[in-house]
Amino acid sequence: MCRQDRSSLIAHWAPFIRAAVEYIQETYDGKDDPHVEGLISFIFAVMAHDVADVRWHSLQGLSGYFIDAMARMDFHGDYAKAHPVADTGAEFTLQHLTPRLASYINATTWHVPVRDLVNIYAKLYADSTMSSSTPRVPMESHLMYCMTTAFAASRIDYQLGQHLFGYYGRKSPFLVEDLVDYYKGGLQDMTASVTDCIANLVDAFEGIEPAVLCGSYFDNKDQQTEAYPSHRTSIHRHWVHSNKQMSKLQQHYDKERGVLTLSMQHEKEPLDLIQQDNVMPVVVTSSSSARRQRPHGMMYQKEMMDLHDNDQGPNEQHPMWNFPWKGDDDCIDLDTTSYETSFAHSLLTLSAPAFSASIGHASTTGDFDGDGELDLAISAPYVNDQPKLATGAVYLLNGTRALLTSDRATEDAINNDIRRVAQVMLKGDMDRGRFGWAMATVDLNADGTDDLAVASPFSNRNRGHVDVFYGSTKHGIGSTKPDLRISLPPGSSTEGFGVSLKGLDIDGDGHHDLVVGCPYCTVAGAPHAGAIYVFLSSSIKSSPRSAMYSTPDMVFKNPCPQPYERFGTTFESVDGVLLVGAPGYNMGPLQRVGRVYAMNQQTRGIQWTMAGSREFQQFGSLIVSADTRDQGRLVAISSPSEETGDLDSLLQRHWQAGAVRVYDWKVLNTGNTEHDLDYGLLRSMEGKQAAGHLGAAMAFYESHDDGYDMGLWVGEPMANGERGRVHKWSFIEDDMVCMKNADSVSRFGSHLQSAAGVLSITSAHYSRDARLAGAIHLILQ
Repeated sequence: MCRQDRSSLIAHWAPFIRAAVEYIQETYDGKDDPHVEGLISFIFAVMAHDVADVRWHSLQGLSGYFIDAMARMDFHGDYAKAHPVADTGAEFTLQHLTPRLASYINATTWHVPVRDLVNIYAKLYADSTMSSSTPRVPMESHLMYCMTTAFAASRIDYQLGQHLFGYYGRKSPFLVEDLVDYYKGGLQDMTASVTDCIANLVDAFEGIEPAVLCGSYFDNKDQQTEAYPSHRTSIHRHWVHSNKQMSKLQQHYDKERGVLTLSMQHEKEPLDLIQQDNVMPVVVTSSSSARRQRPHGMMYQKEMMDLHDNDQGPNEQHPMWNFPWKGDDDCIDLDTTSYETSFAHSLLTLSAPAFSASIGHASTTGDFDGDGELDLAISAPYVNDQPKLATGAVYLLNGTRALLTSDRATEDAINNDIRRVAQVMLKGDMDRGRFGWAMATVDLNADGTDDLAVASPFSNRNRGHVDVFYGSTKHGIGSTKPDLRISLPPGSSTEGFGVSLKGLDIDGDGHHDLVVGCPYCTVAGAPHAGAIYVFLSSSIKSSPRSAMYSTPDMVFKNPCPQPYERFGTTFESVDGVLLVGAPGYNMGPLQRVGRVYAMNQQTRGIQWTMAGSREFQQFGSLIVSADTRDQGRLVAISSPSEETGDLDSLLQRHWQAGAVRVYDWKVLNTGNTEHDLDYGLLRSMEGKQAAGHLGAAMAFYESHDDGYDMGLWVGEPMANGERGRVHKWSFIEDDMVCMKNADSVSRFGSHLQSAAGVLSITSAHYSRDARLAGAIHLILQ
């Protein structure tokens, strides 16, 4: 199509935008003319596409941005192979993750200022001194043809989106998992860059000419023509030129204004046409004598039969759950819309009318005021503090369990605005820092009261830092300014310091130290090889009081680092051993099988490792542990993008379905230096829904109500068309039940935490109050 037309490529850069601004200023006197308003809007849209495209494609010297990173992780470094999957697959992935967000694809009418565009090109070519021969000014008929084919292609993208998500998604876990949040060229990053550029363009239209338009990576004072290789698929070409498709398209050209109007009959949203499969996970129990496989669906049927026995009404308490529910054939439906029940104090859903805030992205519990009750910190890393973007915020709720059982809970549950419920709000101060991306409960000043550590891993041009707020028995976390700011010294190969955080007692002095993961850090020249930095409470306590700190007490690294291994994505301390996940580890030609390193906390040497065996498995994406009463120390390790099922059958393979494995620590911490995946394995759970990402979140639980029970909460946030669900996996009853949220495409189960009888579940894409605002659901267990 017209993608490779030289004039089309030139329109991707700042000189074209500058020429457009000058043309409008010289040609039109009043900007309140509807035609002029439409033309200005069109130029803003072109600018937004251009700026985003540069970051998406890693152009102009940008390294490690979206397609470049995707190529290195999922395509053996081959950018040419990653490019078409990213460009075409992203459209379908976007439609799948939230059809509402992708509604622009279903625009049934376009208005194109063809004549103005021709005049802008004429001005650009007349005023420029190009390094090569100046292209010819495009004819109106040529632009009309290009825009018509582009409009038809957009309709095809919309109609085929839900059908082709699987075709492209299975080729790249990175595309499916990181499209929104990747800090270099993901949707959030591109949105922030475009927002910054809007102010520049407004100034330009007002006659205030910026020296550099939208950053030097975009405004290079030259017209690029070779930046975008061809990537359109044959399916686009076939459908665009098919008589059936083109016959539906209507064209009208306003000869007076030179505006082309393209329209097509509205198509029913594809989400309504496709039934999302709802296949449940399967549990495998290991023993010395046999491995038993239990179909999850049978467990649900038993639970649902129990629900309808004994004449229980819809408002009566379910014997296993203490929250409002509605049942169907698969899962208990968590009813977040009904608060007029006897269970109003059992459930609290917190969100806010804040666009793309990502409320609940991370949470941590701690007794920050020393009153004996656990408090809850909830983050929203994309909250803006204008004019700064994605500065982030953290909300503190004192005494969460008391909140759920108080009379106040009913009113707050109805309003569900986290800003009203929180007693303290902490705010990040760095543009695009994403304050609250990770959090941990520590005791860095060793006074016996919990402190709160909050990471801003993308502050200071992605170097990152961690803020520590000291708790107090008198005032709790009373100051909104951090008591301590921790970062690595300038000059180090730091990127994303604080992507992961945990409070662990590394030196055994009884106080939780701060352990900082930096999976994007460069090690020995290998980008994203990753490292872990430990800051001991004993060192912080004895050091002179200072608002800044940059000297780690310990550093853990893989002695043989791999590029994009992402060592330090997750970690856990067990009996003097630091378990570290590196989900990007490659094994020969197999990409991202993942690996777990067991490192001695005293010597920092490797005791043993355990690696995945399948491409894109990402074993070691999340590690959690618990010391249980009846089963001793258990370690759960997930691989959310693991392909499950019969790998010899295309029809019975479930791409990126995910799996969770639970190990006996006593066995796991013995034996050879390289364990296979079954070594010490007690039980496992395998997802059976493509792209479900079972194990993206996990949390152990232990309950003494109505008899002893313990087990694991497991999130499957992309199951059921990204509606998401959470599984309660009982190791005592050897049984499971499941619940899902009432809101579609909300990614219910993105993050889990269980403490002091309160379960918190995050819906990362919850959009009831604002698009992608996010929400956290607090449930009294």
